Amino acid sequence: MKLKMLMMLTLLFISSNVIAAQPEVIKSLPENKAMIDVDRISSTKVLSKNTEGDATVRLVIVDRNGSTDVSPTKQLFITYFHRGEQQNVHTAFDLGQYYEVKQIVPSKKNKHVIKVVDYVTVGDESKMVPVTLTIDTSKIFADDKNLKLEEFDEKHFESSINVSRK
Repeated sequence: MKLKMLMMLTLLFISSNVIAAQPEVIKSLPENKAMIDVDRISSTKVLSKNTEGDATVRLVIVDRNGSTDVSPTKQLFITYFHRGEQQNVHTAFDLGQYYEVKQIVPSKKNKHVIKVVDYVTVGDESKMVPVTLTIDTSKIFADDKNLKLEEFDEKHFESSINVSRK
């Protein structure tokens, strides 16, 4: 009986860790939620472009002015804009709020790494810890290619990104 209980607990622990290791799918913000106060933008960084150079994935860092020492001060967004001669399309994703952005590593293969500091609670202890976000933006480009556009369309579209946290 004890062995059975131990095996069940072990399986539960392993399955919860496997589930936690799966990337999180983040869907695009609705168009009315994708508005950013431009006066709060502290920086932007181009993460990737398509081969023609007219479609851009960008990290946008917004200053949230945390009110206490345990309030995150940076909100991160991934934005996408495809500028066309007669059609433009765009979408945006909220990566959440963090305390500090340590490093941004863009990639030509649409998998970008952002190192941040987050406030994490483990058991009874809460502390600031480094977190690595790995963001796969390849689905955005695929969804853009599948859009049916009319002449002179300016369109917000829905897509998703995969984000892994370590």
